[in-house]
Formats: sequence, C-alpha cells, structure tokens
Amino acid sequence: MAWHRREPGRRVLFICHGNIMRSPMAEELFRARVAKLEAKIGVASAGTWTSKGRPADPRAIAAAKAFGVSLEAHRSQPVNAALMATSDLVCVMDYRNEVDILTRFPGSAKKTILLGALDEVPPDGAMIPDPYSQGPEAVSECYRRLDSAVDALVKALGVG
Repeated sequence: MAWHRREPGRRVLFICHGNIMRSPMAEELFRARVAKLEAKIGVASAGTWTSKGRPADPRAIAAAKAFGVSLEAHRSQPVNAALMATSDLVCVMDYRNEVDILTRFPGSAKKTILLGALDEVPPDGAMIPDPYSQGPEAVSECYRRLDSAVDALVKALGVG
C-alpha cells in the first residue's frame, strides 16, 4: 500500500452506500485504534447515496456496543469533492461503492481500496456486504468483518 508509514497528519475516509451502518462503524473502530496508539491520523465516513444528517441505524447502534464503540452521535454525510480531496486513503466496502467513487471522482483511483481485501482470508472476497436489508445477526457479522479489516488496515499503515 503506497500510504504505508507516511508522516502523521493523514486522513482516511470510509465509504459505504448510506453512511448509516458500515462506514460509520469502520470510522469509529479506526478512530479508537489510532487513539490508543496516539497516532495522528484523521478519519471520517460518508455515503455514496445518502442525505445529510441521518442517524445510524438502530441495529448498527446496538451491534456497535458489543465492539466497544458508540454510533449514537453519528450523522450521515454524502461524499463530496472536498472530502475526497482532503483524504489520502479512501476505503470502500463493496464493488458498487468502488464504481460510484471512481466514476464520480476518477482522480481518486490510486487512493481507493476495498477495505475487505485487507483481511487475510476474506469470507466474502474483497467485499463487505451491506447488512441493511437483513436482521441483527447479519449486522453483527458485518461488524466482526469490519473489526478484522480495520485491524488489518492499521497494521498495513504501520501505526499498529
């Protein structure tokens, strides 16, 4: 990964479809891990197709507690040119997110990755599927996958 071991002050952006389940969880997991390491890396999340100000899904809030993070204060935001320009690494959750980002922001190809591809043995390939239309167990499973992928990301960036 080209971003590996760069100077502090960088920014990671997590992207999913609605910014109410996967990307806010990845953001909070990443924030918690880099805070413990006292690393100076900014983090944010956004959605490819969302409106500003939506709270996290109640199932997401409940599942996040099991991982020691809170999504209570989260409010969605749509991805925009300013977020993309100020982010050094963009982590998308699935191929649809990747296509949306690369179509709308073609200059971001070199800094965009599928977060799930960092897992040693990804159960669903490189994608982290959206649990929105499924029940609480699917949300918990998705969050277990995010937890593993964020750990791998922190290690790949050389901050953990």
